[in-house]
Amino acid sequence: MLWLVLRALVGVVMLTLAGFGCGAWIANFLPTTCNRIERVGISLLGGLGIFSLALFLIGQISFSPPIILTAVSAGVVMSIQPVWHAWRKRGFVQQIIQRDAFIPFLIVLIVLALTAVAGTAEITGDWSQDAVAYHLLGPTVWL
Repeated sequence: MLWLVLRALVGVVMLTLAGFGCGAWIANFLPTTCNRIERVGISLLGGLGIFSLALFLIGQISFSPPIILTAVSAGVVMSIQPVWHAWRKRGFVQQIIQRDAFIPFLIVLIVLALTAVAGTAEITGDWSQDAVAYHLLGPTVWL
């Protein structure tokens, strides 16, 4: 079970890095009134959307493990320079928890923690339940 959790965690980290790499250019087009943490957040969200769209379009042609690995690797490579730049300017972490933003930050943190814990639960039920069948529908990865 621990191995499955670690694989899922590494997968989420790689997808997050790939999303950040795909959306790092978005920060250049944001107004100067945005602070650094807003730029990082908007870049990450935009990049995840762009990366999801790219995976969807690639999946229309072929969705095999080597192609997925290539797409994720390309996104991670694109994230190296922006992540290194953000790491060198680590001061944006101190901007996260300001007095006005503490309650929204806490709510988001609780929702993310609940999502992470709920994501480790195994699927229960059989194929006669619609929730199980619909949850597992989607693109097929051909091995």
